[in-house]
Amino acid sequence: MDYRHFAALGVLRAPQDNSVNAGLRNASYRGYADHMPDARVDEALIQLIDYARRARTAAMCAELRYSDCHRQLLCDALLVRDVQVRHIRPGGFPNLTP
Repeated sequence: MDYRHFAALGVLRAPQDNSVNAGLRNASYRGYADHMPDARVDEALIQLIDYARRARTAAMCAELRYSDCHRQLLCDALLVRDVQVRHIRPGGFPNLTP
Protein backbone atom coordinates (compact mmCIF):
# COMPACT_ATOMS: atom_id res chain seq x y z
CA MET A 1 0.00 0.00 0.00
CA ASP A 2 1.23 3.46 -0.86
CA TYR A 3 0.07 6.95 0.12
CA ARG A 4 0.18 10.06 -2.03
CA HIS A 5 -1.10 13.42 -0.89
CA PHE A 6 -2.44 15.79 -3.52
CA ALA A 7 -2.72 18.99 -1.50
CA ALA A 8 -4.50 20.94 -4.23
CA LEU A 9 -7.37 18.43 -4.18
CA GLY A 10 -8.20 18.79 -0.51
CA VAL A 11 -8.55 21.37 2.24
CA LEU A 12 -11.60 23.35 3.26
CA ARG A 13 -11.87 26.49 1.13
CA ALA A 14 -13.75 29.71 1.80
CA PRO A 15 -15.94 30.88 -1.08
CA GLN A 16 -14.77 33.88 -3.08
CA ASP A 17 -16.71 37.11 -2.61
CA ASN A 18 -17.54 37.17 -6.32
CA SER A 19 -18.28 33.44 -6.57
CA VAL A 20 -19.80 32.26 -9.84
CA ASN A 21 -20.99 29.17 -7.94
CA ALA A 22 -23.78 30.90 -6.02
CA GLY A 23 -26.12 28.02 -6.92
CA LEU A 24 -24.24 25.86 -4.42
CA ARG A 25 -25.92 26.68 -1.11
CA ASN A 26 -23.27 25.00 1.03
CA ALA A 27 -20.44 27.49 1.57
CA SER A 28 -17.82 24.73 1.71
CA TYR A 29 -18.93 23.31 -1.65
CA ARG A 30 -19.00 26.81 -3.12
CA GLY A 31 -15.48 27.48 -1.80
CA TYR A 32 -14.16 24.24 -3.28
CA ALA A 33 -15.93 24.89 -6.59
CA ASP A 34 -14.36 28.35 -6.67
CA HIS A 35 -10.96 26.70 -6.16
CA MET A 36 -11.42 24.07 -8.93
CA PRO A 37 -10.35 26.28 -11.90
CA ASP A 38 -6.94 26.82 -10.28
CA ALA A 39 -4.10 25.45 -12.42
CA ARG A 40 -2.76 23.57 -9.37
CA VAL A 41 -6.01 21.59 -9.19
CA ASP A 42 -5.76 20.68 -12.87
CA GLU A 43 -2.14 19.57 -12.42
CA ALA A 44 -3.05 17.52 -9.33
CA LEU A 45 -5.92 15.86 -11.24
CA ILE A 46 -3.50 14.96 -14.05
CA GLN A 47 -1.09 13.48 -11.50
CA LEU A 48 -3.91 11.57 -9.76
CA ILE A 49 -5.17 10.13 -13.05
CA ASP A 50 -1.64 9.15 -14.07
CA TYR A 51 -1.08 7.48 -10.70
CA ALA A 52 -4.42 5.67 -10.90
CA ARG A 53 -3.44 4.21 -14.27
CA ARG A 54 -0.52 2.46 -12.57
CA ALA A 55 -2.00 1.46 -9.21
CA ARG A 56 -5.35 0.75 -7.61
CA THR A 57 -6.28 4.11 -6.13
CA ALA A 58 -8.72 5.48 -3.56
CA ALA A 59 -9.44 9.13 -2.81
CA MET A 60 -10.36 9.50 0.82
CA CYS A 61 -11.66 12.16 3.15
CA ALA A 62 -13.06 12.44 6.67
CA GLU A 63 -16.65 12.69 5.39
CA LEU A 64 -18.46 9.35 5.26
CA ARG A 65 -20.57 10.01 2.16
CA TYR A 66 -19.04 11.50 -0.97
CA SER A 67 -22.26 13.43 -1.58
CA ASP A 68 -21.65 15.41 1.65
CA CYS A 69 -18.09 16.25 0.72
CA HIS A 70 -15.90 18.01 -1.81
CA ARG A 71 -15.29 14.52 -3.26
CA GLN A 72 -18.56 14.98 -5.17
CA LEU A 73 -16.99 17.87 -7.07
CA LEU A 74 -13.76 15.92 -7.44
CA CYS A 75 -15.73 12.98 -8.87
CA ASP A 76 -17.42 15.29 -11.35
CA ALA A 77 -14.02 16.62 -12.44
CA LEU A 78 -12.80 13.04 -13.00
CA LEU A 79 -15.94 11.98 -14.84
CA VAL A 80 -15.66 14.79 -17.38
CA ARG A 81 -12.12 13.51 -18.01
CA ASP A 82 -13.57 10.05 -18.79
CA VAL A 83 -12.27 8.50 -15.58
CA GLN A 84 -14.43 5.75 -14.08
CA VAL A 85 -15.36 6.52 -10.49
CA ARG A 86 -16.53 3.96 -7.91
CA HIS A 87 -17.96 4.90 -4.56
CA ILE A 88 -17.24 2.53 -1.71
CA ARG A 89 -20.24 2.71 0.54
CA PRO A 90 -20.77 1.29 4.01
CA GLY A 91 -22.18 -2.22 3.90
CA GLY A 92 -22.09 -2.54 0.17
CA PHE A 93 -20.15 -3.19 -2.95
CA PRO A 94 -18.70 -0.16 -4.78
CA ASN A 95 -21.23 1.65 -6.95
CA LEU A 96 -20.36 3.24 -10.25
CA THR A 97 -21.14 6.85 -10.95
CA PRO A 98 -22.83 7.11 -14.35
